[in-house]
Amino acid sequence: MSFFTLITYSFLCVTLSLVPSMGADNSVNKRPPSPSSSSPKGSPSKKHKVEKQERGVPPHPDQESKVAADKIKITYYNVGQGNCVLMENQTKKQAVLVDCGSTETREENRKDLGKPIIIKENIQDNIAEELGKYPDSSVSIIVTHLDIDHYNWIQPIMEKYNKKNEGKKVNFIISSKTRIGKKKEKNFLEWIDAMEAQKNTVAHIENRKELEDNLIKLNLRSWIDPLTAGAGGEKKEDEGSAKAQETANENSKNADSVVINVRSGKHCSALLTGDATDASAHQIEKEGQNPHLKTTVLLASHHGAHTFGSNSNEWIKKASPQAVIISAGLFAHHGHPRCTVLQRYLDPAVAKIQRGTEHNLTCFMGYVDLGTLESLQEVITSPHKFWGSEAIYNTYDQGDITLQFEDDHFTIVADKKGESVPMLEKKPCIVH
Repeated sequence: MSFFTLITYSFLCVTLSLVPSMGADNSVNKRPPSPSSSSPKGSPSKKHKVEKQERGVPPHPDQESKVAADKIKITYYNVGQGNCVLMENQTKKQAVLVDCGSTETREENRKDLGKPIIIKENIQDNIAEELGKYPDSSVSIIVTHLDIDHYNWIQPIMEKYNKKNEGKKVNFIISSKTRIGKKKEKNFLEWIDAMEAQKNTVAHIENRKELEDNLIKLNLRSWIDPLTAGAGGEKKEDEGSAKAQETANENSKNADSVVINVRSGKHCSALLTGDATDASAHQIEKEGQNPHLKTTVLLASHHGAHTFGSNSNEWIKKASPQAVIISAGLFAHHGHPRCTVLQRYLDPAVAKIQRGTEHNLTCFMGYVDLGTLESLQEVITSPHKFWGSEAIYNTYDQGDITLQFEDDHFTIVADKKGESVPMLEKKPCIVH
């Protein structure tokens, strides 16, 4: 029975009586590798190329016969329930931290399911030290949207950074169109204001054009494609009940997520998605950015959730990734990632995932209406661990995950408890 088949069977058969029979030791056999996709056509005029370059906006790599391949390293940190991605362009000597936050270091969450404690100080120290290697004003921080598990580690990281890098300026890009007004959110934005008062560059962006303009100003546009930002609309003031309003506003905030595609040369790219929803996908299409969705390695949207259209079949087909990374922890309240989402990524009719080193992968079945709160809690807090070789990785299972682009090839290495494990080695980036 294949990895994909087992997840499908589990989802279709989920009942309270079934949960105990699906333990963490279930294993599956290999399945045949999937074919790769074909290449597109199209080339712009020389005049168009010159105009784009004069604005600081490079032509899309599919439009160039030759594109220099920057050496890029991307680290997806194991922060538990949250997101923290450090991108280092080793060719251009630039570093960009995309989000950094976690809700899994709260005391009440540490006891759930006996999961290990995330040592946040170690991760924060490592990131601050890595950022310190880059020249003044060459470090940027992008906050995809104002969810606490995407930003609450940024302040302590910068405090550690500033102690050893006094006088160095940092650039901030914050997607803050939808603000719900929670106390911690307000405190973070007040801290951002203080950073601006200290002569750091701060930009609050509400749409893709503002995102692109700021990437150009920071000389990041040559290797970062802006796909969308601020797709969620305005804060909803009248959506029925208080709970309905909160849900609507959370959905808008997720849809506000910055979505970017990080490119190395003509063929390699990594798509970073924040908590993007179907509204984000529609905005990308509306702004003519669908060609930029094609990617080599995809960070699954919203930690592998399925709500509000995240990780839909349509989204996955358009991205057509060779590998998928999920940033999630074993926090039962959210149940990330969902087994149904893994099923979509593993469906060869939807995605063409590479095969690599065999590894564990944990997912949740999700909410099932069994009549009582106790039943609901038992289902969602029962994680299912599977075994397979498909290139889908979860920071909870694999630890810190490093992606390296070099010479139109990519390598993925997992770092679990200080031991580096190659998952995919020097795979060619497929031309879409």
